[in-house]
Amino acid sequence: MGWDIMSLAQSGITDAFSEMLEAFGDTVTIKGQAVSALVSKDAMDSALEEGGYAVTGALIVRVPEALLATPKPTHNDPVLIGGQRYKISEITQDPGAAVVKYRATRR
Repeated sequence: MGWDIMSLAQSGITDAFSEMLEAFGDTVTIKGQAVSALVSKDAMDSALEEGGYAVTGALIVRVPEALLATPKPTHNDPVLIGGQRYKISEITQDPGAAVVKYRATRR
Protein backbone atom coordinates (compact mmCIF):
# COMPACT_ATOMS: atom_id res chain seq x y z
CA MET A 1 0.00 0.00 0.00
CA GLY A 2 2.86 2.39 0.80
CA TRP A 3 4.35 1.81 -2.64
CA ASP A 4 1.05 2.77 -4.29
CA ILE A 5 1.15 6.13 -2.51
CA MET A 6 4.76 6.65 -3.63
CA SER A 7 3.83 5.76 -7.21
CA LEU A 8 1.00 8.29 -7.14
CA ALA A 9 3.28 10.94 -5.68
CA GLN A 10 5.98 10.25 -8.28
CA SER A 11 3.38 10.40 -11.06
CA GLY A 12 2.13 13.74 -9.75
CA ILE A 13 5.66 15.13 -9.60
CA THR A 14 6.35 13.94 -13.15
CA ASP A 15 3.13 15.57 -14.40
CA ALA A 16 3.98 18.85 -12.63
CA PHE A 17 7.50 18.82 -14.09
CA SER A 18 6.06 18.24 -17.58
CA GLU A 19 3.84 21.30 -17.15
CA MET A 20 6.87 23.36 -16.04
CA LEU A 21 8.77 22.19 -19.14
CA GLU A 22 5.92 23.32 -21.37
CA ALA A 23 5.77 26.74 -19.71
CA PHE A 24 9.44 27.46 -18.98
CA GLY A 25 11.53 24.81 -20.76
CA ASP A 26 14.37 25.42 -23.16
CA THR A 27 15.65 23.14 -25.88
CA VAL A 28 19.20 22.05 -25.14
CA THR A 29 21.42 19.59 -26.95
CA ILE A 30 23.09 16.99 -24.77
CA LYS A 31 25.51 14.61 -26.42
CA GLY A 32 23.97 15.44 -29.81
CA GLN A 33 20.36 14.90 -28.70
CA ALA A 34 17.92 17.84 -28.50
CA VAL A 35 15.76 17.64 -25.36
CA SER A 36 13.46 19.94 -23.43
CA ALA A 37 14.98 20.99 -20.10
CA LEU A 38 14.73 23.51 -17.30
CA VAL A 39 17.88 25.64 -17.29
CA SER A 40 18.92 27.92 -14.44
CA LYS A 41 22.04 29.62 -13.12
CA ASP A 42 24.00 27.57 -10.62
CA ALA A 43 23.42 29.01 -7.14
CA MET A 44 26.95 27.98 -6.20
CA ASP A 45 28.42 29.64 -9.29
CA SER A 46 31.69 30.97 -7.98
CA ALA A 47 35.18 29.64 -7.80
CA LEU A 48 37.95 30.69 -5.46
CA GLU A 49 40.72 32.35 -7.40
CA GLU A 50 43.76 34.34 -6.42
CA GLY A 51 42.46 37.61 -5.07
CA GLY A 52 38.88 36.45 -4.45
CA TYR A 53 35.97 34.70 -6.09
CA ALA A 54 35.10 34.57 -9.78
CA VAL A 55 31.84 33.62 -11.50
CA THR A 56 32.28 30.44 -13.55
CA GLY A 57 29.17 30.71 -15.76
CA ALA A 58 27.89 27.28 -14.72
CA LEU A 59 24.28 26.32 -15.38
CA ILE A 60 21.99 23.67 -13.91
CA VAL A 61 20.08 21.62 -16.48
CA ARG A 62 17.16 19.47 -15.30
CA VAL A 63 15.92 16.83 -17.76
CA PRO A 64 13.33 14.07 -17.39
CA GLU A 65 15.28 10.82 -17.55
CA ALA A 66 12.68 9.35 -19.91
CA LEU A 67 13.67 11.92 -22.59
CA LEU A 68 17.34 10.87 -22.61
CA ALA A 69 18.70 8.40 -25.13
CA THR A 70 20.74 5.39 -24.08
CA PRO A 71 23.56 5.42 -23.20
CA LYS A 72 22.84 8.26 -20.77
CA PRO A 73 25.04 11.37 -20.82
CA THR A 74 28.12 11.20 -18.60
CA HIS A 75 30.80 13.55 -17.28
CA ASN A 76 32.48 15.77 -19.91
CA ASP A 77 29.79 15.08 -22.54
CA PRO A 78 29.02 18.20 -24.62
CA VAL A 79 25.97 20.37 -23.93
CA LEU A 80 24.77 23.18 -26.21
CA ILE A 81 22.66 25.80 -24.44
CA GLY A 82 21.56 28.95 -26.22
CA GLY A 83 24.30 28.54 -28.82
CA GLN A 84 27.01 28.28 -26.13
CA ARG A 85 29.13 25.16 -25.58
CA TYR A 86 29.27 23.57 -22.14
CA LYS A 87 30.30 20.22 -20.72
CA ILE A 88 28.72 18.08 -18.04
CA SER A 89 30.75 18.52 -14.87
CA GLU A 90 28.38 16.96 -12.33
CA ILE A 91 25.40 14.59 -12.45
CA THR A 92 22.84 14.28 -9.65
CA GLN A 93 19.84 11.98 -9.51
CA ASP A 94 18.14 10.85 -6.35
CA PRO A 95 17.19 7.15 -6.20
CA GLY A 96 13.88 6.63 -7.98
CA ALA A 97 13.75 10.22 -9.22
CA ALA A 98 12.40 10.85 -12.72
CA VAL A 99 14.54 13.97 -13.27
CA VAL A 100 18.31 14.13 -13.76
CA LYS A 101 20.20 17.29 -12.76
CA TYR A 102 23.33 18.17 -14.72
CA ARG A 103 25.79 20.92 -13.83
CA ALA A 104 27.10 22.34 -17.08
CA THR A 105 30.31 24.39 -17.15
CA ARG A 106 31.87 26.35 -19.98
CA ARG A 107 34.21 24.42 -22.23
